[in-house]
Amino acid sequence: MADPISDAKWKQYSVAMFPAKPLDGKLLKLLKDELDGGFSFDPYLSEDEDEDDFPEVHNNLMKFCLLCDEKGYGGLKWLNALHSLGRANDENDEFHTPLTYIASRDPHDWKTTHLLVEMGADPNIRDGKGEPPLNKIVMQGMGGRWRTGKALLDGGANPMAFYKGKAVAYWAKECGKDDKDAEMIWNEIKEKLSHQYNPASF
Repeated sequence: MADPISDAKWKQYSVAMFPAKPLDGKLLKLLKDELDGGFSFDPYLSEDEDEDDFPEVHNNLMKFCLLCDEKGYGGLKWLNALHSLGRANDENDEFHTPLTYIASRDPHDWKTTHLLVEMGADPNIRDGKGEPPLNKIVMQGMGGRWRTGKALLDGGANPMAFYKGKAVAYWAKECGKDDKDAEMIWNEIKEKLSHQYNPASF
């Protein structure tokens, strides 16, 4: 029989699975009970090692969040709330939803983005500075992130949301002139808007 996992280890799992708001108290106990009861994936594995377990990760996260919601612990409410990442009265504090956090910290993580949207995360809620998740993905300037943008668009992200005086669609078109991923996101946006707008107008 395997050695029992310490409470500190369960806390580490919580941080790895929910980086924007690590679980504590009753929610952490629920996570521990669920993991102890048969969850077999390890959030610390690299993407390549974890690839085959993706459907299981999906089912387990959905099950856990729905369980929290059913028990009245507000397990789904945190998805669409802004959370402080700093200390009280810290002028450099950042406020994020889980989606804006992922978009800011790891724009390549389309899997977590997809899961959060499926669990009920609103892809149009902005961070504490007013920036939408889709705009963060467009502006990141790193390769390999177009699938994250597509996950947000498929989940209902509004490419006509304005940020700094321009629509996200405009920024995607502009960034797409020099950035392959932004260009691919722009192509997704054009397809999405084709029945409402003339893409040449941007």
